[in-house]
Amino acid sequence: MDKAPRSIELKVVAVGNSRGSRLSWEDSYREMAREQEDWSNLDPTIADGIDPEEKW
Repeated sequence: MDKAPRSIELKVVAVGNSRGSRLSWEDSYREMAREQEDWSNLDPTIADGIDPEEKW
């Protein structure tokens, strides 16, 4: 078995608005609401491994 070290390279991407500055939480919420993204394609995954009746 190969025992060579493995590594993963992570890159940080700065996210901001068109002015290049960070959005406030309130502005972020407004931007997300304005997008009206359709996440319905993820509906089949709702019950993946999670039982809503199970107590944590």
